[in-house]
Formats: sequence, structure tokens, C-alpha cells
Amino acid sequence: MVATSLRTPSGSATFPHGTARVSPHASQPAGTFDAVSRSCARPGCGNDAVATLSYAYADGLVVLEDLATEAHPMVHDLCRQHAEGLRVPLGWELRDERQGAPVDLREPDGADIQLDLIGA
Repeated sequence: MVATSLRTPSGSATFPHGTARVSPHASQPAGTFDAVSRSCARPGCGNDAVATLSYAYADGLVVLEDLATEAHPMVHDLCRQHAEGLRVPLGWELRDERQGAPVDLREPDGADIQLDLIGA
């Protein structure tokens, strides 16, 4: 039987070839993982992410959605604090598509009013 040596934090361990290796710190075999939480993308913030931020640059659009099931290099994950405090550049639109997202009840300013004039 062939044995495999493995370096562990507590020293070395030797396993017979072909046997399942179990981490002394986990209750499941190697190669299986519990759900992994992702952290907020804001520098210095270590909070768990709850929302995913993406951009449509050509449309001047920022979209905030519930946390995506998988990380992607073209989007950013944000914690609740940073998602709620998100501000977009002047002229850009923020579309909050999260479930339970707060509804904006503010009065529209002049730029948001669209007039339907008859005969104009």
C-alpha cells in the first residue's frame, strides 16, 4: 500500500493511498464545502455581503440586486450598510431591484416630471 504524507498545521500526517482524508477541524470529508459567505467589496469593510451591484455604463445605469448566487469579477458585492447608502453620479439612474427594497416616496424634481400635453 502506498502512503501519502501531508503537511498539516499541527505537523505531518500520513494517509494510506486511496483513503478519504478528513480535516481535524471539519465534520465533512475534504473536497466538500459549507456555504461560503462573501464580504463587502468596499475597502476596509469586512461585513457579509447582502446585495450585488452592477453597471450598465452605456445607459448610465447602476443596478442593485439581491446577492448573486455566485461571485463574478464584473460585479461588486455590498453589505447592507453600503447598499443602503449607495449614491450614483449625477445623471445616472439607480435601479434597486432587491426584494423588500425601500420605495422612494420623495416628490419628483423637475427633471423627473414628464408632461403629456395635448396638441403640443
